Amino acid sequence: MTEVSDKSVFFKWFNFDPLEIFKLKEQGYYSFQSQLENKDDLTTLIENNTQVVSMQNSLLESGKQFFNIFRDHHLAGLEETGVLSQIRME
Repeated sequence: MTEVSDKSVFFKWFNFDPLEIFKLKEQGYYSFQSQLENKDDLTTLIENNTQVVSMQNSLLESGKQFFNIFRDHHLAGLEETGVLSQIRME
């Protein structure tokens, strides 16, 4: 299944082992694990995977840290012109 190899970058990025979803039938061919009965099971399995959750939390925390640094060092020093308040009233 080329879909599995095509998505290998995403699997690696989230430290997710695709064999938690798929089982290798023969070289290059996969089928879903037997515990997956429908698409919702697939979504639940991925969204609750500890590696995926950990990477997602790490990305969110990095985004928050970036915003806080940007706010504290760049936005805080900007002169208040009142333009934003004026635009909001319009």
